[in-house]
Amino acid sequence: MFRQVVSDLVTDFKRAICTTPAHGYYVARTGRELDAAVNHLKAIGATIFDRARALEATEPLEKQERLF
Repeated sequence: MFRQVVSDLVTDFKRAICTTPAHGYYVARTGRELDAAVNHLKAIGATIFDRARALEATEPLEKQERLF
């Protein structure tokens, strides 16, 4: 529920509530803090989309001869 509230504050109300592994949740007070949070989210997003694209290019186990 907390994550959804934070997400709503960021996406709907444009509040600079950020999160990074090093700092947890925080309100960005400087452009540098905001940029760090944006870069963190972009890196996570890129990793997730890379995995999604790889899964789209593969076959389920039932159609594979061997898993490895």
